[in-house]
Amino acid sequence: MKTRSRFRKAKAQRAARRASGAPAPSRGDWLTLLGVVLALGALYGVDLQRQGGALVLDWQAWLARGLMLGLLLGGFCAYLWVRQPQLLQRGLDRWFLVALLGLTAAVAQLLGGLSPFSPLLIPVSLGVGLVVMFFGPEVGLVFALLASGMAALSTLAGDGPGVALVLLAGAMVMVLRARRLERQRELILIGLEVGLVNIGALLALTLASSATSWNWLQFAVAGLNGPINALLLMGLIPLAEYVLQRTSPLGLIELLNT
Repeated sequence: MKTRSRFRKAKAQRAARRASGAPAPSRGDWLTLLGVVLALGALYGVDLQRQGGALVLDWQAWLARGLMLGLLLGGFCAYLWVRQPQLLQRGLDRWFLVALLGLTAAVAQLLGGLSPFSPLLIPVSLGVGLVVMFFGPEVGLVFALLASGMAALSTLAGDGPGVALVLLAGAMVMVLRARRLERQRELILIGLEVGLVNIGALLALTLASSATSWNWLQFAVAGLNGPINALLLMGLIPLAEYVLQRTSPLGLIELLNT
């Protein structure tokens, strides 16, 4: 009986999509999406190291990180196909998500090796906030997991899992708070909450590691991640509305209150 009900539900969803007139992704769209995923994986995995005055590509690290990112992106596309097929059908939504993932990967790759503290500035919460406001909390939650995985892969020192957990903790706050956002000024408060949760997660990891000395600069950077992402999100919402050609729920509420 459960199998029949699932089959009927899937059939009804397909009929509704056909009735809505939304074109299904063509074979060319899928091939283009696959090419973008492979290109992101290849670019993300590049790890140039200086040896004897020359830059040398670490092939093993490049292959490992590229494959891991490709698997993460492939899993995200599979999730969209199963749970949110309407996002794949609308070209603007599809390519907006791909571009956001690409930008997140590029920033993660840039900040991952700058210093021991720079990975804590990877804007996971920024991407999550945009996704939650335009595509819902469920997609935002999956995006948070994917972006945190990118942060872990980009960290060259052995702290990748710890950085990912800290950023993921802050991103969870963004998922819970951004879906109920009613005023743009509330973003500042959300940014402070994200920063505090980042500090709490970093404190828990530090205590669990039995560290003999604490680096307070690391805690400060983790706390600044939230307000910085909130300010960037405030400026990027109008741009995302223009690109996606629709108003965010926050914009609609503000229009109703004017």
